[in-house]
Amino acid sequence: MHHQSDSHDRTHFCELLRDFPVPSPPVPETALRTVHARFEKLNTESFTPKLRQLHAKEYQRLFNQLPIILHRYLFEGIFSNAGVYRQYQDPKNGAVFFGARQQFQGAPAGKINNEIQQAVSHLLPQTNHPVYQAVKFYQQFIRTHPFYDANGRIGRFLLEIYLNLHGIGIQWKRLYANEKWIKKLNDCHRRMKSPEYERYLGFLVSHWSKCIFYEKNTINPLPGSPDSCP
Repeated sequence: MHHQSDSHDRTHFCELLRDFPVPSPPVPETALRTVHARFEKLNTESFTPKLRQLHAKEYQRLFNQLPIILHRYLFEGIFSNAGVYRQYQDPKNGAVFFGARQQFQGAPAGKINNEIQQAVSHLLPQTNHPVYQAVKFYQQFIRTHPFYDANGRIGRFLLEIYLNLHGIGIQWKRLYANEKWIKKLNDCHRRMKSPEYERYLGFLVSHWSKCIFYEKNTINPLPGSPDSCP
């Protein structure tokens, strides 16, 4: 990946090791190193040529499955729920809180699958507004918070794959350097069911748009992709 890894909350990570044990579990330090190493091996460029060969239905089906595939890849042999969305039979009925001061609650376990499908539906293979669609997907994916860990990593990886398909790259360091994007993301989370949602989503998209670039010599760009920076 071209962007930094999220730092793990070690206490939270240790709680997950206890709640979802595997046979012969690794010690926390080894488990954390393994997750980071696996994440660093992910390569968006290797996905792009394969995705371009898919028909529309295959493309949509794969994007629906990729969150689970990626979670399983990151946590196999570490957590027993690797590749599984939060469930009601989990501790605390699968409830999870996130954000500063744990201000947001992820979707109820029973609604996660539908909400992820809704989020992924924005990753249209043909669109004149790929950045808007990508950011909307990412915001709704994070708001759903389907897993107990790595939601940001998985969401950003999918976002980057999607933008790469449209000949667009991201300057991750530039995005991370200005933490206003977190505030704008949270503003959208608070207004998901509000008439103001699209307006605040526009602020978030505008902020992300400052950190993208249009790649040259893109092989077989998808129909509807922009040719140059507006």
